[in-house]
Amino acid sequence: MKTSLGHYEIVAELGRGGMGVVYKGYEPALARYVAIKELSPALAHDHNLVERFLREARSMAALNDPHIIQVYFIGQAEGQPFFAMEFVEGESLSQLIKREGRLPIADVLKILLQTARGLQTAHERGVIHRDIKPANLMLDLRGRVKIADFGIALARQEFDAKLTGTGEFVGTPGYLSPEICLGRPVDARSDLFALGIVMFEALTGRLPFSDESPLKLMLDVVQAEIPDIRELNREVDEDTARILAKLVAKEPADRYASAALLAADLEKHPLLAGQGTQLALQVRRPVGAAATLYTAPATAPTAPRRPTPPPVVDGSASASPPTVPAAGMPTAAGGAPAPAPPAPPARPASKAPMLVAGVLALGVVGAAAFGAWRVFGPGAAGTDPAPAATTVAAVPPTGGEGGGPAGGGEASSGPAGEGATQAGGAGDLAATTALVAGAAASGAAAASSPESGGPPAAPSELASVAPAGSSTAAAAAPVAAAPAPRPAAPRVPTTVAVVGSGDPAIIGPAVQAIEERAVAAGWQLVGNASRADRVIRVNFEQTGTQQLQYYGRSSEMVIGQLSVRAFGQGGAALGAGLRSRIEYTPMTADAKVQAALQGSQVEAVVGAPGR
Repeated sequence: MKTSLGHYEIVAELGRGGMGVVYKGYEPALARYVAIKELSPALAHDHNLVERFLREARSMAALNDPHIIQVYFIGQAEGQPFFAMEFVEGESLSQLIKREGRLPIADVLKILLQTARGLQTAHERGVIHRDIKPANLMLDLRGRVKIADFGIALARQEFDAKLTGTGEFVGTPGYLSPEICLGRPVDARSDLFALGIVMFEALTGRLPFSDESPLKLMLDVVQAEIPDIRELNREVDEDTARILAKLVAKEPADRYASAALLAADLEKHPLLAGQGTQLALQVRRPVGAAATLYTAPATAPTAPRRPTPPPVVDGSASASPPTVPAAGMPTAAGGAPAPAPPAPPARPASKAPMLVAGVLALGVVGAAAFGAWRVFGPGAAGTDPAPAATTVAAVPPTGGEGGGPAGGGEASSGPAGEGATQAGGAGDLAATTALVAGAAASGAAAASSPESGGPPAAPSELASVAPAGSSTAAAAAPVAAAPAPRPAAPRVPTTVAVVGSGDPAIIGPAVQAIEERAVAAGWQLVGNASRADRVIRVNFEQTGTQQLQYYGRSSEMVIGQLSVRAFGQGGAALGAGLRSRIEYTPMTADAKVQAALQGSQVEAVVGAPGR
């Protein structure tokens, strides 16, 4: 996976689709998370697809509304177009319906009202979404709705451009309006029909029409009547049923003429009058790769990331700080002399370095004088006994790791250790040095150099380096042997990584489903498989295809095998895994994956931490 895209850091991959990849990114200059959509490299050569991709960014950027995901940046990196947009910490309406089933009526109306307000802004700017469905309605942790994915949005001024191609099938089957299924012109009322289907699904937990055959599904949308909502959910009141019936009318003329009229009708509903839009249901934080790390786990607290300087965008190689003219010199424009910048207040000098320098200088002078006296003083020529063989006593570690006096490293390997064993009087010199260092350490520990790695050594540590036979060595107490380290306890497996390969239409929802099961079982998700205690590999192998014909168009059904298997550290397989045959079309991929990943076999593959 990429580590950066433009001036954004890549945190995780959120998903893949036919047009490209969506990443979760981090913008250091503004200290915020973003969602980054990058066009697939395989499509970068297709001018029409690139234009459609960029049109999505332009459509969203032109719509400034709290209920539409905002676009922050559009750019190109290594020939690949991408755009960065608002990252919503929460879940989609599709996930909420899947978890809760039918939703409370008041919550459904509040979600509908917020969506209608967002669509009102889009429609007033001439933008038709054309793919309204629960997966494209994001809910943040405060229950606010954000409309996402304007990938097939169509602006009025682009009707003549025909970027989507004449007769090309667009949108998601099951949420399409009858006019789209019949190939007729579409307008804002098509979005309202799709919103009615979303309303029906949220109130019942199911779609009004469901069939694996795209042809049969489209025929039902055009010909069949929507099931009576009050027979499927007896809690639905008359006003709610009336709003739903008007939204899903077969003829566009029988629907609401605009999203603004729908919003006005919803605001008058008894369950919403004077109530605001706060949901009774609790929206959950995202799990897996989409999780936003605003706070760290309690076991490993970390400080929040600090913003970095903004990127240079003027095209220069480097950004130089502005130059301040000196006092009395004219400015670049030839104006009056620029005043000198105010001098910062002087900081009081610390006395600790001066004290240490004085004490050390006094010690060095005294040691030099003592050595000169021993060499040139009375009885210097041949009167002293031969120097005894030198030994270095071990200095027990007192704190830090690695070299240095305080860390138990090779204290005598440097020049000081060699100089301390040169002459017969070296024992006295070592003692003198220890006294000087002790005085310095007691006066100013802050004067130690950064390279030392810790505070100055105590006098007892320096005095322990002395020739054998000297009074200092004789007085040193024996050093006790360090206790043997305890064997480390075996690490309990707690982390898991889910890795997928194969068709993104299957692998995307499969990996997400496995990650949700793993989090529910107590695993901690990690992105690096090499650092995980357990790796779950998800693979889809295509074995064949079948062409489906409908309305003069064709759709391809893919046939293949989905396999899921867990591996422990070292690559050892854990259990037999899961293998399932899947036949799917683009509209049934998610449902087929969910059906294949049901049962105890999946729970056995995921397992539980510590086993």
